[in-house]
Amino acid sequence: MAPKKKVNNKKDNPKPFIKFENQYKVYDAGTPKERKVLVGYKPILREGGLTEEIIATGDLETLENFWNAKKNDLNPEEKEYMRARVSAAREMEKIRIDQMAKLADGKTPVSPEPDNKNGFRGFSNIKYPDIQTTGNGCWSYSFSLLLKSRGIELSQEKIRAWRPDLSGQYTNDAEKAEFLKKNNATIQRMNTDSENTVFENADILMDVLPNTSMNQISIKPFESEMIMVDGMPAQGQDLEVIKKYHNELVEQQLRETITKAIYEDHSPLAITWDGHYVTITGISPDGKKIRFENSMEAKAEDREWTMSLKDLVHEGMEPHTRKMNNHHYEPKGFDIAWLHDIKVPEYDKKAETKVTIHAEEENLAKLDENGNVTVEVPITHPTTGRVGTPATGQVHGSGISKQLTYDMQELSKRLGGKSVMGFGPGEAYSYGNMDNYYPKKIVYPKDPALQNYKYIGKDARSSIKKLYTFADDIIKIESYQNIEVPEWVNKLAPIRDALEDIVAYQNSPKSEENKAKFNKAVNTLKGLQGILNEETEDGTVFAKWKQKVNVTKRPQFIDTLQKVDKLIGINLDYSKLLDLSGDEAEATHPNDIEFREMQTQRWGAMSSKMSSVDIKLRNIMLSEILAAEAIRKSKKKAGDAHPEVTLQETRMLAAEYRQNDAFKRMLEDGNDITLAKSKDVKKLISELDEADKRIKAEGITEMDYDISARQKVVQKRCKYIVQKLEDTKTGSYTGLGVIGRRKNTTRYELALEAIRGISEVKEPSAGDVKSAVEVVKTYLVDKMEVRNRKFGRERFDLCMTFLKEVMPPKEFERYCNSVNKARGVEKNPSSDKYVNPAYYGCDGLNSGDLITEAKRRVRSGKGTDRDYATIIAIRQEYDDAGFFESDIEVSNAAERRVIMNRTEKIYHSKSFKRFMKEMTQEQKLGLIKGRCDDLLSYEKLLKPIQKAPVKQ
Repeated sequence: MAPKKKVNNKKDNPKPFIKFENQYKVYDAGTPKERKVLVGYKPILREGGLTEEIIATGDLETLENFWNAKKNDLNPEEKEYMRARVSAAREMEKIRIDQMAKLADGKTPVSPEPDNKNGFRGFSNIKYPDIQTTGNGCWSYSFSLLLKSRGIELSQEKIRAWRPDLSGQYTNDAEKAEFLKKNNATIQRMNTDSENTVFENADILMDVLPNTSMNQISIKPFESEMIMVDGMPAQGQDLEVIKKYHNELVEQQLRETITKAIYEDHSPLAITWDGHYVTITGISPDGKKIRFENSMEAKAEDREWTMSLKDLVHEGMEPHTRKMNNHHYEPKGFDIAWLHDIKVPEYDKKAETKVTIHAEEENLAKLDENGNVTVEVPITHPTTGRVGTPATGQVHGSGISKQLTYDMQELSKRLGGKSVMGFGPGEAYSYGNMDNYYPKKIVYPKDPALQNYKYIGKDARSSIKKLYTFADDIIKIESYQNIEVPEWVNKLAPIRDALEDIVAYQNSPKSEENKAKFNKAVNTLKGLQGILNEETEDGTVFAKWKQKVNVTKRPQFIDTLQKVDKLIGINLDYSKLLDLSGDEAEATHPNDIEFREMQTQRWGAMSSKMSSVDIKLRNIMLSEILAAEAIRKSKKKAGDAHPEVTLQETRMLAAEYRQNDAFKRMLEDGNDITLAKSKDVKKLISELDEADKRIKAEGITEMDYDISARQKVVQKRCKYIVQKLEDTKTGSYTGLGVIGRRKNTTRYELALEAIRGISEVKEPSAGDVKSAVEVVKTYLVDKMEVRNRKFGRERFDLCMTFLKEVMPPKEFERYCNSVNKARGVEKNPSSDKYVNPAYYGCDGLNSGDLITEAKRRVRSGKGTDRDYATIIAIRQEYDDAGFFESDIEVSNAAERRVIMNRTEKIYHSKSFKRFMKEMTQEQKLGLIKGRCDDLLSYEKLLKPIQKAPVKQ
């Protein structure tokens, strides 16, 4: 599917491929019209080696039986093939069991919430750790990322080694031979590194992700011979109008599809054009650009690409030279697939809660009471057909395909009323298909039939094996060290034996012998409370067992015992076992111990020399501490006395905290270090609440970042800033002992692109601007101190200029104040280190008019105290009749410095603070009306401060 270059052929990735030969049928043999037609494929198999059934099926038992019986007879290539196949089947069986175990417990996969990052809404963290590892492996790479969005970690190699389970597809050798013959094209596709598609392999979902469907949109390039205008083939200007309409429709379809997949289905999308799959992980808020992962790039940082939707449409619909590899291609259209979660109620509620399979026409996909899904599309249906058969590789699911057609009335209107006719449904032109794949069976959470899966899922396997080890190790040690085995050890032995039988069942659940032992073992463990409470000459069985467990492992022992208790349903009384009061029992509960230890570790991660701890680490740790506390509090409120707080849910909520304005405000001015040193959860929560109150009191919202009223000038200034920033990339500073520089940091590159994005987007939203501000502030976060080098100072000043252009004035002033605090000059405006908000502006664009900016904000009701101080300073220096209405600007650097110094003196004076507090708004507005001689010495307007009478 993709050019064979940059491929990482790892030796630890055995290839699940074999060779095939083409099968031809000869027509008109011996005549001038003789021709060969490809009719199928035949695997090249060695006698005594692989078989046609083995290369076609994914049934684990069949594969393992063949491997165990024949591995000594296979040649190296066949062994490599079988290792890949068996390894993949085992991995998928584990995942399937784990998913069923979760459903048995009522847990369903959690799809990710889209994030906002660098101007895209989507899934910025869905990435693959490597390049594609075969020449045409891009489809499996994309499929892996789709599964990753649902928490399933399955490598591209395992996906390529997957085959559908064919057990049940035939009952005898004759049926098997017929089945394999009919489906030989699919078998060839799966067993060679040739072109493949995500949708044709949708059966993988049945094995690893139950209750999930797959959607696909297929869009074709325009075909002029498939449409008629006034009864004739389209040509000339008519043809151009139709092609333009076609491309507009394709762009609209792509935009709607990608937006729906990300916003509603919470899924990335696997898209192929020019024979190569990439994975779309984001779309810009205006729907004009996409972000995607390209599996052909060797370096991780090079795999993320962006592209305009118009360019994408061009590459799919027109002859073109592709930007990704500079190769020329004829248009091939698109296939774009994504996941959809089927909303399935718990088993007890299935009668009262309807499951929607196919939303558009429910009667086409029917669900019976046992969860079986049947797709039935009448052959007479005008727009829709059935897809998904073993011949196309879909054994465990099928689907519905609907043709996408032009709005023929709209097209006729564009053609000036001419009649148009296509060859699709209803004489419309069909430009593609919408295909929906559904599994043949859905699974109800908490279905009683799933209960045995609870015992063989990953968590259960881990817990049972750990507890077995805790018992077995101690029994062996005590039996070895004592001539006469202690009584308590003999009483513990049945528990160990029961756990061993459950482990055997977990390893081979289909064995009838293991099933029988398993049922007996569960009954033994049901009586665990009585066994543990039994008294011996040395104390209770539990007390001795716990005593002999290594001290450092006792919390793990209690935790493991609790998990097995919950799994089997023993209902152990821990306060009785541990002989503790309620408070002590809570303090010793495994979940509480783990919670306390995790919080201690988070505080500890920040406890080294604070200057050496990265601010990013402090942000992460503090946000996780807050998140863990919030989750625990919420679960306790819901009635769980000892809630489990998982790392996954903590990290998800912590990520939300880090995007919260109150959290960011709380950590400003070096407060992150203060909080990290405090190790005080209550103080941390209190500070967050205070920061939230301050933000609400200021009344600043996302809409305050709206620049639509002055978009043109702001974008012009942003382009100027980008140009100036790019200029800092060149040149050397030998005066500082520096010749050239190292590569730009990622934070700087992101900041540059954020500013560039605002300068280029047609209509940047307030959210876009706010996101760009956060990216730039992230770049500046460790650059608060005065920069030593020239290019560092230039970059700092340019970034500050950008922030001034787009931030609400009060927010920018507050941000400048935080810089001054970091520099230790908050109350020293005359210092060279002092950052003055009025300093920043784009002189090169003649935009240094302090008066105009200050007046604009004052008149709009958004004027800050510093705006009033600026106006007073300017008028004291330059006041003339009508000055405010003239075109005079203060853009000279020396003049600006004079005004800024005067402004700061006024701003920090006690009399000015009184002026702002005591004067009415009408009196203040006198500053921007004509002459204002009476305000030049504004202090005179203030009432004298009355002195207290002196007592005689």
